[in-house]
Amino acid sequence: MAQFVDELLENVYGEKRFYNVKTTSDLVGHLVVSLAPHISAGAVGRIIGFSKTQGVLAHPYFHSMVRRDCDGDELCCMLILDAMINFSRQYLPAHRGSTQDAPLVLTSLLTPTEVDDMVFDLDVAWKYPLEMYRGAEEYKMPWDVKVEQLSHRLNTPAQFFGSGYTHESSNINEAISCSSYKILPTMREKVEGQMSVATKIRAVNAVDVAKLVIERHFIRDIKGNLRKFSMQIFRCVLNFLRLPFISLMKCLSKVTLGSSVCRYLDVLNVILNTGVRLWWVIVQMESVLVKLYSLFLMEVLLNILNLV
Repeated sequence: MAQFVDELLENVYGEKRFYNVKTTSDLVGHLVVSLAPHISAGAVGRIIGFSKTQGVLAHPYFHSMVRRDCDGDELCCMLILDAMINFSRQYLPAHRGSTQDAPLVLTSLLTPTEVDDMVFDLDVAWKYPLEMYRGAEEYKMPWDVKVEQLSHRLNTPAQFFGSGYTHESSNINEAISCSSYKILPTMREKVEGQMSVATKIRAVNAVDVAKLVIERHFIRDIKGNLRKFSMQIFRCVLNFLRLPFISLMKCLSKVTLGSSVCRYLDVLNVILNTGVRLWWVIVQMESVLVKLYSLFLMEVLLNILNLV
């Protein structure tokens, strides 16, 4: 990409080559723009090295500045000149949402107090005190045990440096190079893997995991997709220049009715079939499923019966 940008500068714009890299290590020190899905805001960072990990390794501040909860394998990084030279609003599609994954604005100054506050709970102690282990033995809540966290350093010089860690690593490439979440192709397989791990780890409450997955993710997405579906027009998978009414009944079974709305119902079965019987989920989803039933008739009715 650096060579492409250099050729673009030289041959199209008549400017001098900028990067002039011959090896990957020559990129160390150059600026990049990191962009997370659906936020339209890029964060400017600097390359300090490379890893075999299929992801972006950065300071927790940086991840929180780019996007809350955005793992390193979901970020994209582009050379800053690539982002500036090869970007124009004229390149973006006209449909709604086309700007969500485009770097419309850039942030180059990181202010710790302005990033997402989830990172403030990060432990920065060099070792855990004995009180923490005694508190774990007594099943105390995490906030009842005092451990130094990033929030304790805000608005002080220590907010930028001196953060501790508890375990040494001789080589960062010895860790997992690609997460299973990215390798597994379907949502069903991802949830099956997550629930399988949750039921095996003694420190994890599988019921809480299932509750969070359904409440924080599935139900919100179903409601959002249902709203979008109610505003869209039906789409026929056949290639008609003009859809004749006489053929509508013949190809009705091939009309796309809204798989984006119903796709999570099958995954909910996976969670309930793991032995985590969350009957409150059925009550909570009642209003959503009633709306789905009114739109998709028997297809949704069968899904509801399977859930129960």
